[in-house]
Amino acid sequence: MPERYLGPNEISRIRRFRPIYEKAASIVGWLPWTALPPIHYRENDLLERSQTVGGAFQLDPGGTGDDLRKAIDEYVEIVGRLYSITLGNIETDFETAAIVGAHELKTKLRSPALIRPPLIDAGVDEAELARGYLRYNGLGAKLTAPDGTTYRYYSERGQTGSGNPEASPDWSPYVANDPHSGRVLTMRATQPDPSDPSKRISIQRPDRRPGAIIIFREILARAAELG
Repeated sequence: MPERYLGPNEISRIRRFRPIYEKAASIVGWLPWTALPPIHYRENDLLERSQTVGGAFQLDPGGTGDDLRKAIDEYVEIVGRLYSITLGNIETDFETAAIVGAHELKTKLRSPALIRPPLIDAGVDEAELARGYLRYNGLGAKLTAPDGTTYRYYSERGQTGSGNPEASPDWSPYVANDPHSGRVLTMRATQPDPSDPSKRISIQRPDRRPGAIIIFREILARAAELG
């Protein structure tokens, strides 16, 4: 198999959190548990808690400061009502973060009806999952096409802007980065400022981490190590 990205510590964490990934995927439906660690990896290095708002799966509905906190709390409450479950604090309760993250990913799939058979390990629609990861990365993500054109991706509209074709997940470092194969894309996005939650900061730099779909493939290839 290609050169590995997941070291012993990462494999140990995935194995440790597997029961929670499985529970979250089972609650929301339509997802394999293996679809969740790649988001957890990208968003929070497979750590149980985050140093910023949004929890281990970095839920970011937009906004800053108290508005962002309120939006997150409201979203968690909605997800709890939707599945008739009691959820905790998304920053301190990893199970809550995983369930909310799984729901958020599920909403980014175009339609469960497109997944035939259901999105399970034995029959994953990888192209649709890649598009789901792209949308999970957020409305503000900017992608650069091979010709140098920069697109701003609007997931709710299913398009990248007025008259522009839908952006390809292959252009997204969040999804398709593969440094071992020489594929290092540029990250262009915004995020809450860790030093001042009332502000958002712009990010533009080469992303040297593997993308979510690359990690997903490695997890499937190394299933025997994950219990």
